[in-house]
Amino acid sequence: NIVRGRSYLRTYTVFPASAIANMPSLPEVEAEPVWAVRSRVEELIEKMGVPVKHVPGDRAYYSITTDSITMPARAQFKHTLDANGQVAEAASDKYLSVLLHEISHATGAKHRLARPMSGVHGSPSYSREELTAETASCFLLAETGLACAATSSEATARTAAYLSSWRQAILDD
Repeated sequence: NIVRGRSYLRTYTVFPASAIANMPSLPEVEAEPVWAVRSRVEELIEKMGVPVKHVPGDRAYYSITTDSITMPARAQFKHTLDANGQVAEAASDKYLSVLLHEISHATGAKHRLARPMSGVHGSPSYSREELTAETASCFLLAETGLACAATSSEATARTAAYLSSWRQAILDD
């Protein structure tokens, strides 16, 4: 059976509960501990089944030929401190953010989603893959709650600049 009809958009005015008279107070929602969020991200990465090896250096990458990820040692990631000396972005969150980016590349392998991943650095297809991986990792960070647990304005600016650089590479072609 096919139901025919018209689609339409409707707007709704939404108010915060605190602005509604005689509204009973909403129950407090306890924030999930950061360690639980990080644990969930680690489990997600483990379920992908892509081997992760750690080597000293400053490169993180996914190798399509070996279907593996190479990461700098965890200890190489350092906390970002704000002007008051408080941790603005934890080293472990930086590490997991980079790892989620690389695991997003791994989803493009032939036996997974089979994305075209043959471009050389700077080519439009390589740029497209970088945009795909960074966007996917941003969604994963938000979905797992890691972005909520430790998002800093510096991290957001860094991600925006990274996406913008690859976007520009496509537009320049």
